[in-house]
Amino acid sequence: MSSPVDRIYSFGRWLIDCQRRELRYNDVTVPIGSRAFEILEKLVGSAGLLVTKDDLIGSIWSGLTVEDNSLQVHISAVRKALGEDRNLLKTVSGRGYTLAGAWRSGPLDHPAAAPVTVPADATFSNNLPSIRAPLIGREGSLSQLAELLSAYRAVTLVGPGGIGKTKLAIELARSVAASFHDSVTLVELATLQDASLVASATPAHSSWPRMTRTFRPQA
Repeated sequence: MSSPVDRIYSFGRWLIDCQRRELRYNDVTVPIGSRAFEILEKLVGSAGLLVTKDDLIGSIWSGLTVEDNSLQVHISAVRKALGEDRNLLKTVSGRGYTLAGAWRSGPLDHPAAAPVTVPADATFSNNLPSIRAPLIGREGSLSQLAELLSAYRAVTLVGPGGIGKTKLAIELARSVAASFHDSVTLVELATLQDASLVASATPAHSSWPRMTRTFRPQA
């Protein structure tokens, strides 16, 4: 008998591949954060039964103390990944969540979807400023942003000029760089006078996000 990590779950055009940790639609990989995938994996493995909020938090954030809004961020990311089928993820008010659908489980006995490859000449490395200014009193914001970035492909910082959005974004990039093999890049757009130049200022191999989240740092 195969272990749960070696299984896939299928329903309609959807596949949840637990071994490759991928969500696929029509055999095309759908971007989804690691914790959002773990939530989806937990729900689909429960065969339509209710999974309480406490069970999800205890499973996904084992040993950590997190608030309900952290779970809600990733539940929202799961719904975004499901797109037009977001209603498959059902909320049981005040209790938890279920995943609807007649999901079938079985071993990985079919060819995996072709991975997306990046040409060798498209690689880049960390270009963050070498000079670092101390980040004082923003540890909570940095932690919250890292949590959001694990669920969304783009996080936008908004707020008045001068409150430290750029510094916070750069420190966030430093803190998560290892998760992206140090391939993070800073694209300066402030000096551009023409919006048509944005594309040329952005690395050609960068992809525009499909899932976004806005974060407003506290002054």
